[in-house]
Amino acid sequence: MSNRRCSYRFLIALSVLAVSAILIAPTSARAGGQCLSTAHSPVPDNDCDGLDDTTVDPCTGSPGLSTTLNRCAGPVATCLAAGGNCGAASDPIRYDAWPAAPASTTDCNLDVWTGETEPFLGQIGSAYGGNAIMNTLSVSAVFGCQDATTVTMIKNERYDQPVVRSYPVANGTYVVNLLFAEAFIGVCDGTAGGAGTPYGNRTCDIALEGVPVYGDPNTVGDGFDQFEEADYQDNGILDGAGTDPNSTGCGSLVVRSAVVTVSDGALDITITEDDLLGDDNCALKAIEVLEFEAPCTDPLECDDLNPCTVDDCVAGFCQYNAVSDSTPCPDTDGDLCTTAGCASGICDQLHIFEPDETPCDDGDECTASDECTGGVCSGVADSDNDGLGDVQLTQCNPDPCPSEPLNECFGPVAVDPNTGNDIRLNANVSAASCSGVKLDCRGETWNADFGYNVALSPSTCNLAGGCPVDPNAVFGCSNADTQDIFKCEHWDNGSPPPDSNPPELLYSFNVPDGTYLVNLLFMNAYTGTANPGTRVFDVAIEGVIPPHLDDFDQVVEAGGSGVPVNRATVVQVSDGDGLQIEFFHGVENPAIKGIEVLQQECEFDEDCDDLNECTDDFCNNGTCDATPFDASTICTDDDGNECTEAGCDGAGNCDQDHILPDSAPCEDVDGNDCTVAGCD
Repeated sequence: MSNRRCSYRFLIALSVLAVSAILIAPTSARAGGQCLSTAHSPVPDNDCDGLDDTTVDPCTGSPGLSTTLNRCAGPVATCLAAGGNCGAASDPIRYDAWPAAPASTTDCNLDVWTGETEPFLGQIGSAYGGNAIMNTLSVSAVFGCQDATTVTMIKNERYDQPVVRSYPVANGTYVVNLLFAEAFIGVCDGTAGGAGTPYGNRTCDIALEGVPVYGDPNTVGDGFDQFEEADYQDNGILDGAGTDPNSTGCGSLVVRSAVVTVSDGALDITITEDDLLGDDNCALKAIEVLEFEAPCTDPLECDDLNPCTVDDCVAGFCQYNAVSDSTPCPDTDGDLCTTAGCASGICDQLHIFEPDETPCDDGDECTASDECTGGVCSGVADSDNDGLGDVQLTQCNPDPCPSEPLNECFGPVAVDPNTGNDIRLNANVSAASCSGVKLDCRGETWNADFGYNVALSPSTCNLAGGCPVDPNAVFGCSNADTQDIFKCEHWDNGSPPPDSNPPELLYSFNVPDGTYLVNLLFMNAYTGTANPGTRVFDVAIEGVIPPHLDDFDQVVEAGGSGVPVNRATVVQVSDGDGLQIEFFHGVENPAIKGIEVLQQECEFDEDCDDLNECTDDFCNNGTCDATPFDASTICTDDDGNECTEAGCDGAGNCDQDHILPDSAPCEDVDGNDCTVAGCD
């Protein structure tokens, strides 16, 4: 059994060749789940690799990687020496035939195909990606998976007359897999041969070790026609006159395999144009050679550990048949929102989705209410979208009011002693109607802009439709004044450092030391910055840029242009110099709609716990205050680094790299018995 299932639609049928060159007739085309012989009479070939299940096929059963590509036969063969078409000894014989192929291509099963580089008697390669039919090529039926890299490998080819290969190998028995897919538009539309039909436009004879295995070069009309084989394989209809309305011979992948015994130290493959009928050059997509290990005598020898196939040994050959879809199989991905089930012979870890709203754990300590949605486990980190976390852990930037975007539970609005104004301001200095004092839908007054260092850049919304604004997500209500707060803005047209002329936009409020919550209101109101990434900037509060204000993109954070959003930050003012909020350029200019500062109220010291283990929190005359602990006070170490210890930095922050204990033991993982790991 295999954990990778494929069923090739198009490969060369190469039969068993004994030392005495005995030829077993190959099979071809598939119809109604069965492949047929060259005469299109039924023979057993369930996996459609061109080999008779009862006589020569080493791996039979449902189509797939183990059967169609005969991977049960043995490992990929290797070159015995450099020479012929082998670049070096021990090179795996699994080649992408396109002359311009990369040095190696990793397909969607993670198997590596080497780009051919050895001389090929002037043979020519072509990339037929321009043929539209190849852009929809499906390789999943063969490879059991689909990706652009694998498709590209099959889209391109090497063509010539003849196509010749010779691989120095040890004497023995091998399975040869050849991949074909008609890609040339001249064959597909019937123009290449001038006959008006794609049939017969590329017909070739194939020989291994000098013995014909598909078509005889001495006989006209019996060659391998990759278009015809693909068409018949897909439709079960053979129409040599080219009148089949369902022709799908272009862009279909076909596998043809052969078992051959080598006795002269070299595996020789020749593909030649079938006389008279072959109007276009023979072409090859890829080639693979496998070692053919001893046939089976017991079903246990065929077990490839795939729980989604039934393995058996029949007439000396392994058979692999897919179990029923949705049969349970081992669930190993740890995803609580999916249950593994068999699908076409593969154990699909995402086969069955658990019902939506099924409780789960997404592994993120900063999310809550984790549940399954569409087979994916996710939780809520910030239910009110204010930039603060719902989970009350220091590392989660805890939200004091998880269900209030403006965090009204934190305390009353702070007052600026210099002006006597509440620090709740509508950020814009202009004569526009959206500027000046506003009464929001909660009944709170927003003062005209103040506290800034530069007032050079007021502006108003120019979005289409008169700039409609819905502030409900932030305010929980709406009126004209609340909408106006988001229609005006104060943007910074200063130069970023090192010029800074004028300087970066800075707001200063001369508040006493204490604990505050800063609400910053944003909304994109300018058509020139309506897309993500077009306005990105930093905001520092008390000299520190919080993670949620680092490279801040208001369009991304709000979920679109013209959508209001608040970003809140709890901050400790402890330097006696008031509160500073500074905006730094990134992409375009920083812009702010409104600023509100709330001060934490208290009655007891325990009311002031801000969950910061590096500050001593206390209640001072009805307002919360805090004093940073001394540097090197131990705090929670959660970075997983054995060579650092967390400690407070003296400014109220827990520094994960504060203490670096040299020579302290750490995990020794290099397997060297003569060294001991230590921190340096």
